[in-house]
Amino acid sequence: MIESGRAPRAVTAGEERGTRSPHIVDDRRDVRAVGRRARLELVFAYRRGHTVIAHAYAEPPFRIGQCFQIGSAAYLIIVCSGPGVFAGDDLQQSVRVEPGACVLLASQSALQ
Repeated sequence: MIESGRAPRAVTAGEERGTRSPHIVDDRRDVRAVGRRARLELVFAYRRGHTVIAHAYAEPPFRIGQCFQIGSAAYLIIVCSGPGVFAGDDLQQSVRVEPGACVLLASQSALQ
């Protein structure tokens, strides 16, 4: 999607230098749980007329792709690099969009 004849610009988590997430990240999984038990946390906020990633955390097999700005919205691709979901897997996703923010989320399969 291109707006005003320009390609979307990439943005990074935090957007502003020196911005730190207020969220505590605590990963104490047993090595055997990596890829079978995972969580994805995303928080989007509206700052200076654009939606930015205020907090992002992903454990394998989840991966957060590059975030692009489309107008005032953030466009983000979420990747799950695992072969699929199997019995016993515990994959949790939490996405919070704060007031004023606008987000377009896609998976890697949405581009195929």
